[in-house]
Amino acid sequence: MESRVSHKYELNGLPLQESPYKPFYEFSKRIFDFVFAVVFLILSSPFVLVAAILMQLESPGPVFYIQKRVGFNGKIFHLVKLRSMPPNAENNGPVLSREDGDGRIGQVGSFIRKAKIDELTQFVNVLLGHMSVVGPRPERPFFVKLFSAQYSEFDRRHTVKPGITGLAQFKKLDAFQAYNRLRLDLFYIEHRSFGFDMKIILHTAVHCIENLFEAREKFNSPNNVLDNGAIKSVNGSLKKEESAQTQKTTV
Repeated sequence: MESRVSHKYELNGLPLQESPYKPFYEFSKRIFDFVFAVVFLILSSPFVLVAAILMQLESPGPVFYIQKRVGFNGKIFHLVKLRSMPPNAENNGPVLSREDGDGRIGQVGSFIRKAKIDELTQFVNVLLGHMSVVGPRPERPFFVKLFSAQYSEFDRRHTVKPGITGLAQFKKLDAFQAYNRLRLDLFYIEHRSFGFDMKIILHTAVHCIENLFEAREKFNSPNNVLDNGAIKSVNGSLKKEESAQTQKTTV
């Protein structure tokens, strides 16, 4: 039996219209997703291989990080990511990472995360039909329940397939900015089109190139400082944990 997350399509007590169904767009998008994923997996495989080897040298453990996420129509699927954190990073419960740094990861993991190399394996999920190239980022079931309790329209994100990138991602909004991300996700859902998807992909490509150069400079810095901030769930709420001292790693 498939696990699902229940839907509540309402805003301020009023029902919301379900996302408009666009048959030709959905069909053509699936073809594009499949072809794009095959090509990108082939081209990116050397980078994933090198990153996996370096990560093993820094923190031995599984190569991939498999995580439950909520997808289209509330179905639970297993997201495939290249591991960028120690294997025990979430032993104390689910944690939301920030765009500006995560103290759980080391220098190699920080580079992998900043350069978005850890996201490349998610094209496997695109091939399997769990995800699209463009769409709202999928969240873990714990945080879906948490955010759904705070924002009644949050579950409307599940009326389309989740994506590897989305409107909120090239705006550089992390998961802690849930409401702002939700506004952009709903805007995308209402206005999604092939042209809009291409624009988001182009912006994402530019953003990834910028991140790659920034990550390389940080990796080569003689005084690389790792931000030790993270967002952790505590009794159904969110808080930012910051250590009194930042970790400093010298190359």
